[in-house]
Amino acid sequence: MESIGKILEILKYTVPPIRQYGHNHRKLKENMKNLERVLQELNSQKEDIEATLKLEGDQGKRPRSEVNNWLQNVQRINSEAQGIEQEVNKGKYFSRACLDKLVEEKIAEAEEYHQKGCSFTSLAIDAPPTSGLMLPTTTALAGENARKIMEKIWEDLLGEKVSKIGVWGMAGIVALNQNLPATENKERRAGMLLRMLEAKERSVLILDDMWEAFALEEIGIPEPSKENGCKMVITTRSLGVCRSMGCKEIGVELLSQEEALSLFLNKVGRSILQVPTLSEEIINSVVEECAGIPLVIVTVAGCMRGVDEIHEWRNALNELRGCIRSLNGVDSEVFGRLQFSYHRLKDKKVQQCFLYYALYPEDYPIPKDDLIGYWIAEGFIEEVNNVQEKYDRGHTILNRLVNCCLLESDIDGGGFVRMHDLIRDMALRITSDSPLFMVKAGVCLLEFPSEQEWKENLERGSLMGNGIQEIPSNMSPHCEILSTLLLQSNRNLPRIPDRFFIIGASLLSKIRASSLFGKAAGSSVVGPRRNKHKGSPRSLRLYLGSETLRETVEEAARLSNRLDTFHATFSKPNDFNICVKSSVGRGSRRFHFAVANVGSRRSKMLFRSRHHLSSWFIMQAKVNKSVSIIGCKVYDDTIVLPKGVECLVMMSISDVTNLDDVLLREQSKLSHLKVLYLSDCVYLKKLSSLQLLPALQNLEVLRVDICYRIEEIVAVDEEEIEKELGTNMTITVTLPRLKKLVFSDLPELKSVCGDNAVLVCNSLQEIEVSACPKLKRLSLLLPLLDNGQPSPLPALQGITIDEQLWESLQWDQTNAKDVLNPYCKFEKARLFNT
Repeated sequence: MESIGKILEILKYTVPPIRQYGHNHRKLKENMKNLERVLQELNSQKEDIEATLKLEGDQGKRPRSEVNNWLQNVQRINSEAQGIEQEVNKGKYFSRACLDKLVEEKIAEAEEYHQKGCSFTSLAIDAPPTSGLMLPTTTALAGENARKIMEKIWEDLLGEKVSKIGVWGMAGIVALNQNLPATENKERRAGMLLRMLEAKERSVLILDDMWEAFALEEIGIPEPSKENGCKMVITTRSLGVCRSMGCKEIGVELLSQEEALSLFLNKVGRSILQVPTLSEEIINSVVEECAGIPLVIVTVAGCMRGVDEIHEWRNALNELRGCIRSLNGVDSEVFGRLQFSYHRLKDKKVQQCFLYYALYPEDYPIPKDDLIGYWIAEGFIEEVNNVQEKYDRGHTILNRLVNCCLLESDIDGGGFVRMHDLIRDMALRITSDSPLFMVKAGVCLLEFPSEQEWKENLERGSLMGNGIQEIPSNMSPHCEILSTLLLQSNRNLPRIPDRFFIIGASLLSKIRASSLFGKAAGSSVVGPRRNKHKGSPRSLRLYLGSETLRETVEEAARLSNRLDTFHATFSKPNDFNICVKSSVGRGSRRFHFAVANVGSRRSKMLFRSRHHLSSWFIMQAKVNKSVSIIGCKVYDDTIVLPKGVECLVMMSISDVTNLDDVLLREQSKLSHLKVLYLSDCVYLKKLSSLQLLPALQNLEVLRVDICYRIEEIVAVDEEEIEKELGTNMTITVTLPRLKKLVFSDLPELKSVCGDNAVLVCNSLQEIEVSACPKLKRLSLLLPLLDNGQPSPLPALQGITIDEQLWESLQWDQTNAKDVLNPYCKFEKARLFNT
């Protein structure tokens, strides 16, 4: 009895803590869920802010200090949250009260920083001008002479005697890269520049690549003097310009043969000297033909890198001499030497890829993947069929052009390429005859080119980045082989008259692509090559901005009926609906639509990031007809789907709890649907019901991610079923063509189709599940062997899932887990989508 009394005494002090532990355990679990939710919102905000900062950084701006601090703190919060998660997973039960307090504090801090992120009125500011810093020179400024010239310039800049410096020399020697922003109004630009310069106590203005003299006061530049502390440096190919501008003349001489050879070997690789079949004589001869011009030396060396056969070097030398002899004049000789690099590409398709860049404005940075996408659309990359293989081939071509110095990649290895202005001038010379391009991009053009300028043999045209306000309604240029026309970033151009595309039959039938844009829009894409059949229409890409007229939308729909492929992005759901209704029963053989309700700055950031993701997903899906709906309230703004849609992507939809509310009314148009992708639909609880199931019988891919409230994929109303059938029986959900099932970041997902339903899809090949901690049933019904035992799905290739989650899943069939175990690829559990 005494021992029993001691036990009771111990229990008196032990049971309350155990009860408290149970309470702490439940509370901690709930708080961890809340932390996950808050962190997801915070990290989504972080991604949007970083995307915007990247765009503004490309425009020369830098993040505000408070934004930088905010980003650093968000990263700290993520790291600390991961540390807490690790402690929770260790399972030290009696420390959970302390952990719970930490979690609550972290939730509060995350919410605080989310509010701070919402309060930013601007994210970046203009970067301050570089002052008194020596910048590294490129290898193109090689040699003792270049060093002496730089010393002279710095001596004059730091001294008080000289206020205007003119650096002159042959094309390809002088190349300083500073640009001033342009506006359409000359007087306004001059006033802005004058105010900017007068606000500086001391300033150095660099005017690069001057072709003629001008009066400084006309463009708002105060006469440089000791009194106002202003200095000016101009670079030009003409000594006369230096003299007319009253500058101190500094001539840049050509490289000596020794300096030229050193630069050439640095670029081509000094190992070339060790190749036994090559002599120093042939290498020196090639360098001599570069005439001591750094840009030519670098470009020619890039073409010869990796070439180790004497025959190729001799041939290259003859080609180089031939290019020079075919042209007259000093500048022409430079272009002739540069043109050698173009001819050395040999492959016509690669040459077309190079010339395509000339359609864009000078110094225009193009994302690598975008440029490759344009090449693919133009038909320059045809030798492979797979989309990924096309991009791989495109990157190979891009690297070749960069290695040959015909394109310049970002110094930091980023995702953009540019073209040196002299290389672009050379490309424009080539396209001034055959093939014939008309390029007036980024030149502040206010009026559309006259009909006389549209030559019959014109193949491509670019008027992008101008201020064109209208295309004359009576204009109908006779360009029988025109294949590409770029009109993007003409923000005041509201519409294109239908007559512009008519030449007897339809010019559109011969056009490969046109980039047309509604008012207040600005994006760019081009389409594929012409069909073999005469008069067969090709491709059109449109971005219809927020102020696009209804007539423009209807006109676009009419044009689309004559197209093979139609790409369109709509800033308003209603414009999308108008377009779909206007082309009902007709339309293109291939279409890809994106619709977004773009209003606030945040919604624009959201659209950019989500649209990039959806475009990549659609490309991988290899479908001909797709619709992406991003950031819309589709319950209020009813979406009208086009017939035959094969891929439907819905992202950041904020007003739908059940997809039936949207898709049941469009059920008749879903019979061809192969791919369904839902992401970031915050209020979605159930994907669909049995009512929608008949419309999804051709579904091949189902992907659902970052939907924090979704509980079931196919909702089965058990009471309704029991009422109809009179018994509580198992319901079979059949998706006969489903090949891929992906669930990610669904914290409330419990089952695929409820407790009293099973999923039959014998065509299933892949299953991927991550960050779905509450999932209990995949609901899969496996086929049975003759002995009644379950067997693997006949097409199954693999299951990617967290091992702990896999072990906790419940199965309706005995031994089902053992049968599927060999197909599993286990991955580490992930709690947060960061």
